[in-house]
Amino acid sequence: MTPFKPADASTSFMPVSTTAATNRTALKRSGNENTHVRLFNAGNTLVFLRFGDVTVSASASDFPLPAGAVEVIDIGACSHMDAVTASGSSSVYATCGKGL
Repeated sequence: MTPFKPADASTSFMPVSTTAATNRTALKRSGNENTHVRLFNAGNTLVFLRFGDVTVSASASDFPLPAGAVEVIDIGACSHMDAVTASGSSSVYATCGKGL
């Protein structure tokens, strides 16, 4: 397994609320090789994430990221992410790179 290596200037910040599609954020990818993203839920509320194109819209049945959690996932060719909370608000940092 290769350790995660962030790309330069590749971190996106997304404030998250209960309203889908209003939180949509472009990922700061640099080239096709950066298919992994390191996610950090900096808030104290569970968020649900979805990855896709400029039309992506998250729902409460999408990928859960608990408060304080850090995950690295493969996002393939996705260019944007969206997230929602069931209640309250949170903040998510997404850093593009490669490795796990």
